[in-house]
Amino acid sequence: MVRKEEEKVSEEPLAFKRCQHPKEIRAGRKTKRDKTVLKNVYSKENGQVQLTNSLITTRRRRNLLNIWLDARGNVETNSFDRVGCGEATASRFNNGAVIAPGTVNIPNFKVGSLEIYRRFPLVYDYLMQHHDCSAIEMYLHEVLTVLQEKTLPTVTAGTLNVVDGTENGQKSKSVTFAVADFGCGTGRISCMLSRHSVVGTLYCYDSEAAMLGPCIDNVVRSIAKSRLDVRDICIIPHGDCSLPTKRDECLYIGEESNGSEAATDASRITTMKLCVRPYSFQNVQQGALKNHARCRLIVCAWSLSYVMRAHWGADRWHTVVDETINSLLQLLETTAVSLANEGNEVTEDSGSSALIIIETLGTNTTEPRRHNTLLERLETHHGFQRRWVRTDYNFREPKEAVQLTRFFFGETLAQRLSESGSTTLPECTGIWTRWRK
Repeated sequence: MVRKEEEKVSEEPLAFKRCQHPKEIRAGRKTKRDKTVLKNVYSKENGQVQLTNSLITTRRRRNLLNIWLDARGNVETNSFDRVGCGEATASRFNNGAVIAPGTVNIPNFKVGSLEIYRRFPLVYDYLMQHHDCSAIEMYLHEVLTVLQEKTLPTVTAGTLNVVDGTENGQKSKSVTFAVADFGCGTGRISCMLSRHSVVGTLYCYDSEAAMLGPCIDNVVRSIAKSRLDVRDICIIPHGDCSLPTKRDECLYIGEESNGSEAATDASRITTMKLCVRPYSFQNVQQGALKNHARCRLIVCAWSLSYVMRAHWGADRWHTVVDETINSLLQLLETTAVSLANEGNEVTEDSGSSALIIIETLGTNTTEPRRHNTLLERLETHHGFQRRWVRTDYNFREPKEAVQLTRFFFGETLAQRLSESGSTTLPECTGIWTRWRK
């Protein structure tokens, strides 16, 4: 349904027609426009969360196929490096960026975090291209490798797959399993997870539907560039094991959808499954994951703190955070057999699955400074193991550094960068891991 709105100054993107590419409006410019009402992510009839396929329009499907073809045709080159990850040809963490410098309109004022996610998904995604999270990706890949080595192909179908392949002319088998990213945003962590060869199914969930369009694009591009063992992606409508999924309810992006002869190559994974839905932590607390497929690894990055803020006051947030963590722990797969894996520090006290929480420990600092009761509770009450890494923001030039810093962090930090002329904003990030056996 289309309706006209009164003329006003707005930064809000045009809402999806189910889910289009979000369009950002120029800051401070009056624009008279039609606004398509975004379909509520919750069904009024049954309270269910919107399915993945409701986010895919014909236009987006064509765009995803073009992203795949372009990425597969340019695996060795990238149009724009991820600044924090080195040169395109030298870093395994760089998988190309969709947003080139000068193509987004950065507001000249600070925008609140929640408003950023609703109204500025593309500017946010552009900022994240400058966030050097290579140390986080290295750790996530180490954990995935440990889980791969500790897992035998003897668990429930749907959570672990045995894929036939060839190696040196001999038939071999490789194991893939499911992982999930809660609070996925525009897909930063999801892309990191998708690049590991053990990931066969990826669930990406975020409460803000506006973030999921860029997320799908980024993940498809990441898989196409880095996972040459994957010949296509099957975008599935949901992860509910109690609901049957028909083939015509899935969307295939890749060689099968393009009719490529390479699709008959039996040495490669037939499909990699992808599910992207607007789940919120409220859904998690209400038991929405009861029938969800189990996962070997769940990552909750820069999002659990919002759960605490939403229920702040005395000890009220304790119950909500505890319920959220317990629900995520229950989603972990625990039926695999564990194998010995000596000599790797990541495997100490490790199990057959893991939940990882990631939160900021301080911006504009080279040492961790931020400590709060949430982070303490992760360690003392829930038994998480903590480590920290540097995750600096590396900008291309001082002007852009000031603009993006002001947009996300505020005037104080922006002024400091302006006075120093620096293009680096240091940051420390904590990683909390809870192994489940």
